Formats: sequence, structure tokens, C-alpha cells
Amino acid sequence: MKRTHRTPEQWAKLFATFENSGTSQSNFAKTVGVNPAYFSIKYRASRASQDTPNTAPFIRATQKTPQATSQDFWVRYRNTELGLPMSVKPEWLASFVKALAE
Repeated sequence: MKRTHRTPEQWAKLFATFENSGTSQSNFAKTVGVNPAYFSIKYRASRASQDTPNTAPFIRATQKTPQATSQDFWVRYRNTELGLPMSVKPEWLASFVKALAE
């Protein structure tokens, strides 16, 4: 394949065309005359650079101190607490505890 230098804007346009094409990366790359492996590397790098902290796969979790009420009961196991209303059916609670034990 002939080597062609592309600007970041040209790559962005090429990636947008690929995303709208409905074809595989490999087929699209061959169609436009780009080495499929190189296209994949550039596409992956482009996608990674577009990720922002708001779209990261992980979020920060905070721990809240549970507020007990007279209508709740608590299941405590090691460092975990689960507050349940008194209206929980005993059968459901039994199956829940059994599932935790498995």
C-alpha cells in the first residue's frame, strides 16, 4: 500500500466515515487503502483520547452511614450492612441469605 500522510482532521473524518459505514475495521481500511492493523491502532488511540473523566469506566463511590429507623432491621456481615424494611417476607430473606452463602 502506498504511504499517505494524513492530518488529525483527516483521520477524524475517516473515523467518522468508518463509524457510519457499518463495515468492519478491516474491510473499511482495505477499501480506503490503509493497512488494517495501522487503522486499528490509530482508531483505538483516537477513541482513547476522546475519553474524559466523565466517561471513564469507573466512578468514585462514597460510603454513607446508614440511618436506622424503628421500621428497619439490619443484616451485618463483616464490613457490609444491609438495611431491610420489616415488611420483607421471611421466605425472601431466607433465599437471600442462602444465595449469599453460596
